[in-house]
Amino acid sequence: MTTHDTHADPETSIRPETADEREFFDGAFSVLANGRRRHALSVLREHGTVSLADLADEVAVRERSLPLAEIPAEAVADLYMTLYHRHVPLLAEEGFVEYDQETDTVRGTESVPSIDPYLDTEGED
Repeated sequence: MTTHDTHADPETSIRPETADEREFFDGAFSVLANGRRRHALSVLREHGTVSLADLADEVAVRERSLPLAEIPAEAVADLYMTLYHRHVPLLAEEGFVEYDQETDTVRGTESVPSIDPYLDTEGED
């Protein structure tokens, strides 16, 4: 028995039709599945290019909803390391950021605005 989604509006449904579109959506959903990456992308959307240390500060503030001065330095350092080793490389691999190791800066690419509607960062994974 086949079921059909009677609520889907074909005029507003997003359906990737090409291999490139499917690849983009797969990457975007992988990126968006994690709250920390959503926070990072939101920071980059607002600031463009930031140092990785500043990105860690901003993400820590957003995750904890506290001023930076109230967040333990060790927690921010741990966050920096997860951004450096896990999240920024994935974001770069999927084409959402460029990371310059020499200057330790992260820049959002032109792909970031395409996922703006999905950057609701309430809650953290």
